Amino acid sequence: MRIILTIIIVICGKGLFAQFEVPAPGDVQKFFAGKTMILLEDNPMSEYNAMIKEAVPKIWKITPYGFCTRKDFDEIKNKSGVSVLSVEEFFFEKDKTGVRYNFLCLSLGDKTNKNETYFDLFHFPLSYVSDEEEEYMHSIPALLRIMQEFMLYIKENPKATAADVRKNFFSGNTTLKDKTLYLSADDVETSMKTESRFKQIYPYPFRFVSYEELQELMLNPKPQAVVLFKVGMGKGGKKARCYKSVLGTDNGKIYYFDYHLINDNKPDALLEEDVKKLAKP
Repeated sequence: MRIILTIIIVICGKGLFAQFEVPAPGDVQKFFAGKTMILLEDNPMSEYNAMIKEAVPKIWKITPYGFCTRKDFDEIKNKSGVSVLSVEEFFFEKDKTGVRYNFLCLSLGDKTNKNETYFDLFHFPLSYVSDEEEEYMHSIPALLRIMQEFMLYIKENPKATAADVRKNFFSGNTTLKDKTLYLSADDVETSMKTESRFKQIYPYPFRFVSYEELQELMLNPKPQAVVLFKVGMGKGGKKARCYKSVLGTDNGKIYYFDYHLINDNKPDALLEEDVKKLAKP
């Protein structure tokens, strides 16, 4: 996927949300008063296009929306009150691997901005650029809910600081004992790929399922269900970052988020140390 917009974005710190800028109240008002355009890929056979067209009508309720191609967007991007949901490429300047990542981004434009720069409202890692679309399609519905709930939280709490958002929106301190964790055995460290071994470390309800089942669960969520979403190097990719998140399927919450650098001791997977954190009472 190629870069479509110039977005002012803050991605730094140990975790994606360790340091970030809360959208300004004025930008939040503009967002809710306007229309959100979902930017489609140029490839008409894109799996992303098919998934986003299926998921948005089911999930997106906070603004009017429309779908557009790059050509369409060039004609409307300078209109007032237009936000955009798109997949963008990012890289980290100090990352010597040179790996690029796809992020799902929600951003806001301003017709008075001569540089046509879009301001970041929310972003979340989706994949390595080298990954096939099928590697992350199942995550799209859950990420849409997260973006939607984040914007509602900021709207209802206009004085919220970044610390408030981390504490109250990202539910990192919430126990999973009353949830059922759904995950693929392919996404966990080799030592935990059997249910019997995983159960020795993780005492709460869980199920190993296929990616197809994860996608169905995110499109048609179950109460109290959470899912593991991992972004890693895939087959033949460079060893760089492995992002790990546990997402609510029906409430747009993030229950866990972290990443590690892939090496011989830390594979491209959910690690045992992550599971021990998830197992907290």
